[in-house]
Amino acid sequence: MCPITLLQRLRRDEAGVSTILLAASFTALIGSSAFAIDLGSMYLAQRKLQGLADSAAMSIGEEDFAGGAGASVHSLLVKNGSEDARVVNLIPGQYTADPAIVPAQRFQPGAAQSANAMKVALEQDVPLTFGAFITGNHTARVHAEAIASRRNLAAFSIGTRLTNLGGNVPNAVLSALAGTNLNFAVTDIATLSGSTIDIFAVADVIAARKGLTGKTYAEIFAQEIDPADFLDAVGKASGDGDVANLLGGIATQVSGSSFSLSQLVDPGVLGRTDMRDPRNPLALDALSLTRLALQMGQGTYWNISLGLTVPGLTGTTLQMTGTNSSQHSPMMTITAANDVILRSASSRLYLVTTVATGNLALASLKVPVYVETAPGEARMLALSCASGDPDVDGVTLGVKPSIGNAAIGTVEQAKFADFSASLVISPAELAKTALVKVQGSALLSLGGNAEQQEFFTKTEIADHAVKSVFTSDAVSALAGSLIKTVNLTITALGLGVNASALSKTAGSALSLAAPAIDGVLTSAMRTTGVGLGVSDVAVDRLSCGIPVLVG
Repeated sequence: MCPITLLQRLRRDEAGVSTILLAASFTALIGSSAFAIDLGSMYLAQRKLQGLADSAAMSIGEEDFAGGAGASVHSLLVKNGSEDARVVNLIPGQYTADPAIVPAQRFQPGAAQSANAMKVALEQDVPLTFGAFITGNHTARVHAEAIASRRNLAAFSIGTRLTNLGGNVPNAVLSALAGTNLNFAVTDIATLSGSTIDIFAVADVIAARKGLTGKTYAEIFAQEIDPADFLDAVGKASGDGDVANLLGGIATQVSGSSFSLSQLVDPGVLGRTDMRDPRNPLALDALSLTRLALQMGQGTYWNISLGLTVPGLTGTTLQMTGTNSSQHSPMMTITAANDVILRSASSRLYLVTTVATGNLALASLKVPVYVETAPGEARMLALSCASGDPDVDGVTLGVKPSIGNAAIGTVEQAKFADFSASLVISPAELAKTALVKVQGSALLSLGGNAEQQEFFTKTEIADHAVKSVFTSDAVSALAGSLIKTVNLTITALGLGVNASALSKTAGSALSLAAPAIDGVLTSAMRTTGVGLGVSDVAVDRLSCGIPVLVG
């Protein structure tokens, strides 16, 4: 075959073309794969470097500002095995947390002595594989920066004390909230009220159960949880076997609507982290948490109605309703506007009891006592961390105690739980026999009171001190004060009735019963977290120089 014919045949022959094309494409495929590996390496390196920048910014203490913080940042890089990362900038300055300022302008460089924030910039060279053939460089540079502000943070609460509550009233009230008899003994109440528990530790227990490990506290606090699971988590987080057994036991008995931790406590800026600092707990007592869980389980409003056995009184019934009874502030920095205000609950109480007189003509009196409380208020006025002395530094709260009124009289039962309407209080029929009818009425109104200041030292905060702030016209014996001013009307229905003598008998019987009635009123209101003419306030936490990522 001639050479020309052979070349013509080869030109027409298409066998093996795909092999040639595949071989050619291998080069591009391998190149693109190598390029993807380079991009992936750069992305992972940048993510790691950003984490290092965040950690470096958070690790710089106020004492490091004047020294430039270079040593502490370098130590962190070495500890994390990133010695090849370089510190580009460490810039002290002022950070202003003002939504009206554009985020990029909230940090302004300034003198280290007055700085409240530090900007950290890092860079690192990442080896390239295929990229080196394109760019001629064997490495690519990644960059990361972070800003952390040092803040003085405090959380405070307004509610009522739950200590020193004897008798069966706390168990009866809490059991009514739970819908079942919790069988709390007096010693159980003391155990719970004396135990303080870090709410962040409770969140850790909840996170572990719900598979939220690694999530921020803001995400954990937003999770819905039912009262039973919450109480069991509180018990586990307490680290106290007695508390855990008590709450674990009642957790098996209670039910109710779900709620989130954020409805009880707003973690504020600390919600951005997933790490708990056991040195700075946000501590609340176990009895308050128990009561809050039972109240939240009833929804927006809680209602109870129960009969009580009270020494010196007979036929005692108690009806109460209210909104959630204690609110806690977010972790916060004091603002010029002081615009974070906490309010305790609005509540209503109606106690009807029978008092024996020892007189055949007037054997007993039926006494209805009505109490209504308006919200108390508390706000943070000042925060000091300057001296370093725990007996000098602290938090100042401005407190307006809850006001309201108390009365001896009857109210409209159908409107008792309607907080949108005022209740009409009518004179009460205390007794009616064949010979006599007794009516009585009394009204005690607490006027407003100017804001009062309460200062809590760091020592008092660490000791979980609770301080009571009273209105200027508060009364220590509520029922006693009502009975002293009660207006009795004696109507003779039969012959031979000495109205004047019976009036003295009724007044004497009411005065003797006043301490027992006061004991029930005080214990019932305290157990549900409210009080008339008094607000109990506490600073739950003060943390000085807490680092918070802001950029």
